[in-house]
Amino acid sequence: MMRLCIKCHANTFFQLFPDACHRFISKVINFKNDRVVQYFNNTTNPFSQNTISINDQFYSDEKALKTYFSKERLEFYQDVGAFLKKSKIPLNGKTILDAGCGTGHLLLLILKLYPSSKVEGFDFSISAIRYAKKLVKNGTFYVYNVYNRFPNTYDCILCTEVIEHLKYPTKAIRNLISSLQMSGTCIITVPNGRIDTLEEHINFWSPESWKVYLHEIIDNRICTIQTGFLTKKTLYAIIRKRNI
Repeated sequence: MMRLCIKCHANTFFQLFPDACHRFISKVINFKNDRVVQYFNNTTNPFSQNTISINDQFYSDEKALKTYFSKERLEFYQDVGAFLKKSKIPLNGKTILDAGCGTGHLLLLILKLYPSSKVEGFDFSISAIRYAKKLVKNGTFYVYNVYNRFPNTYDCILCTEVIEHLKYPTKAIRNLISSLQMSGTCIITVPNGRIDTLEEHINFWSPESWKVYLHEIIDNRICTIQTGFLTKKTLYAIIRKRNI
């Protein structure tokens, strides 16, 4: 019976040469990730990794996207969907915007969970928007910048894993809030800064600093703020606009 290496599931031959085994697996993993690494995490300057041109190149690279959509990344969208259900935020029949929607995968899930909702998404990358339009047939997608005033108002605005990439996060968050309808809800997620090590990220918030930061930049006379853990790796904020 063939025995398997516990760490990397190689056959008995590799058990005799564990160093060679792990080097081999490492090369395979690095090869698979090379398509993504060539765009991100290949420099110590995070600003150069968050440009429109880099994102356009990335979202046009089918092989890179195939690696990018890992099981963990797709599970993240499921985690957001489960969180929305658990939070009992009424979204059926509502207008929903995904700010920084990327490829549109989250809105695809939203339509499955809330089929009567009307969804829109924007991103600053035209390549990402082209992908989203193909993926989500019943959504409206357009190229836009989160720093500009949004053309419409919404019942719910989602902004997941975007703010950590921005040079001016405060301006973006205030834009999100200004585009909420009265009693509308904005849901933001960011990585847990205590364990986030991605070099492409500009901002890092701990659970404590995330809460302090939001209360500092948002007028509590206009909004209520709730923060916490979406998962161990992800922090959330639910920002509700008061009906005043």
